[in-house]
Amino acid sequence: MSKPLLTIGMATLDDFDGVYFTVTSLMLHHAKIMRDCEIVVVDNNPYSKHGKLVKDWILKRVPNGSYFPYDASTGTAQSRNEVFRHARGESVLCIDCHVLLVPGAIQKLIDYFQKNPECRDLLSGPLLSDCGVLAATHQRPQWSNGAWGVWSVDERGRDPEGEPFEIWQQGMGLFSCRKDAWVGFHPEFRGFGGCETYIMEKFRKNGSRVLCCPWLRWTHRFQRPEGVPYRVKYEDRIRNYIVGFQDLGLDAEPVLKHFKVPQDRSVGLTSSKPASEKTENFAVVGDSAFGGVEMRGRVLSNYLSCKLVTPKQIQRMARRKTIITIKDGFCPTTIREKCDRLIYDPLDVFCSTSTDVAPVDYWQSQFQKIKFDELIATSPACHEVMREAVPDHVCVHLVPHQCDSRIEKNWHNPDGPIVYSGLKCFIESGLDRIQNACRIIGKKFLIGDSCDVLKGASLALALRLPPFNTALNRYCKPQIKLANAAAAGLPVVSTECPAATSLYPELPTVPVNFTVSGLADVMQRALEGPGLTNPYGNGHYIKAMDRIIHRETVVVYTAIFGGYDSLKEPRDQMPGVKFVCFTDNPRLKSKVWNIHYCRPTGDPLMQAKSFKILAHEVLDCDISLWIDGRVELHNLNGAINQLSTDLALHRHEQRNCIYQEASHCITVKRGDPRQIEDAIARYKSEGHPPHYGLWRGGVILRRHSPCTTAFNREWWREVSVGTTRDQIVLPVVLRRLGIPFETFTKDVPLHRIGNHLK
Repeated sequence: MSKPLLTIGMATLDDFDGVYFTVTSLMLHHAKIMRDCEIVVVDNNPYSKHGKLVKDWILKRVPNGSYFPYDASTGTAQSRNEVFRHARGESVLCIDCHVLLVPGAIQKLIDYFQKNPECRDLLSGPLLSDCGVLAATHQRPQWSNGAWGVWSVDERGRDPEGEPFEIWQQGMGLFSCRKDAWVGFHPEFRGFGGCETYIMEKFRKNGSRVLCCPWLRWTHRFQRPEGVPYRVKYEDRIRNYIVGFQDLGLDAEPVLKHFKVPQDRSVGLTSSKPASEKTENFAVVGDSAFGGVEMRGRVLSNYLSCKLVTPKQIQRMARRKTIITIKDGFCPTTIREKCDRLIYDPLDVFCSTSTDVAPVDYWQSQFQKIKFDELIATSPACHEVMREAVPDHVCVHLVPHQCDSRIEKNWHNPDGPIVYSGLKCFIESGLDRIQNACRIIGKKFLIGDSCDVLKGASLALALRLPPFNTALNRYCKPQIKLANAAAAGLPVVSTECPAATSLYPELPTVPVNFTVSGLADVMQRALEGPGLTNPYGNGHYIKAMDRIIHRETVVVYTAIFGGYDSLKEPRDQMPGVKFVCFTDNPRLKSKVWNIHYCRPTGDPLMQAKSFKILAHEVLDCDISLWIDGRVELHNLNGAINQLSTDLALHRHEQRNCIYQEASHCITVKRGDPRQIEDAIARYKSEGHPPHYGLWRGGVILRRHSPCTTAFNREWWREVSVGTTRDQIVLPVVLRRLGIPFETFTKDVPLHRIGNHLK
């Protein structure tokens, strides 16, 4: 499914019946529009009987349905935050898992957002009684027994076709807004109560409104003959009100007075952070005494502009949305309570585990202890083991260990010694055999616990011998020695190990019980063969972690071949944006653009077009902006934030028809006339309508999705077999595939188009 028009999300806790009837009603009573919507269910008790039933039913029976477990904290506030985090739609409708909507309400909500693209308001609607009679359009600011807000009716809400009107607040059983307008519940909200006032006042403080939309009518199941499945505590409700009031800069004294909180108890309830303090999004946790933590943690914390927190500091640390923890040393319960999302990068946390624990059993026990949301594997073999061990909802990411940044490519010396970079204890049991094998081939052997030992070496060893050849080490040990050897340009010999060979299938290996002559033979072959290439460095690591934490990477790129254009420097600085130029000119230089030299392969114009069209093959990013060589980019001017589909183009200013464009190209002698005429005849025969539209190919903004990849491939296929005039082909491909796209205004992004040099 391409990007949904609307995400309908709900939080649930032990309520399979509520989820079943709400979702079934959506599929039956809103069937037509639901094909373009997604359903997101966030389960606050995923391991209960209800939770397992909800997961099984959503994933197997609900089209466009997604299930996400969330047991880091109990209560609707954080679960609703999760709904917005997982939503793929530009707009989100959040409902309780026992709410039903009147027919047509979803279509009208989608229509409203499409007609009001700048809407940043929070939308709600009238609550109906079980028999469909209007019960409440809003709540008025008055204390009742347990909450601030009393149900009321505004006469304007009686007309189901009426215009939206502003209200103070409404119950949180149903509300909607654009995903990027969501202001979020305070991270310290727990349990149930206090949500309405906080979130609606927060929208107003952000300059938005709270509206009642008379056509967004809903009913709510309040009756629970068996009682609610969760414990509602007044302490949670009072605390949420106080935390919320303080965060918004409101006087919390009326809360204390209404709930009759004694003075001696108010201190504990009001001890949350002052409103001026902001909760940071990220923290990286790890003990920098470990080399792996220093390498990964320091790089990542610098990139995220957050602190590298030691395990001992977690208790005093402010709550974070996301914690990335590297290796161990932390209290699992404490760290789980300190974040909404826990990403665990264990590296070789098991290095002291000498007993031969089965890898699957080990990772199952780690999950039971830490309850992480996501897990980092450092090799394909490790990824496979982890995936088998942890529950389906846990994401396992492959992020190989990067090489030491101090290593240089020129360290390799064919006449140098054979080296082992690491602690002697790991190869102690085979040390005599290693030294004798080196004598056979006439090489010195050196050991060092620093990567400096690689300097001037001819070959590196990556061996792990008894008692350290456990199953965990063989399948899950990060292969930093291989990465370092690759960075130094060295050939390397490893013990037979799935973690190593899954990363480097052609790696020369020896068994753990190798003989002297056997090791000598393998080392000699390795010395005569090519060394490892393409080391995994800090840049690769940051790019991988960027994707994992959902920070979209943006690349602006161009291609200049055959001297057809000159490279133009961007006018303004654009932090976080990478600039890439593909070219056949080895002398091209730039202070901003990353120059990628490509050998000429024939027609320079077609070579440039291949980079332009097949963006998914030449770039590793989330969003790319192509600009022709003659385009001078001033700034993005909000282009990325406005991208609500996967593709955005500029409309052609002079023409709106491929047939007119074909005549123009023939007249001004752009392209092969016979190819253009043959292509046009084919497009006429398939029924492409005149004046369907025409778009420029000089500036193209793409989100790299499966939908965009299919578009790229079809566009390239047509350019390759038909006419090379890609602007003629573009509308045909858009029509054939039914690709949703946006048409940007002329100044988005802000740029100037010059002339070609040739």
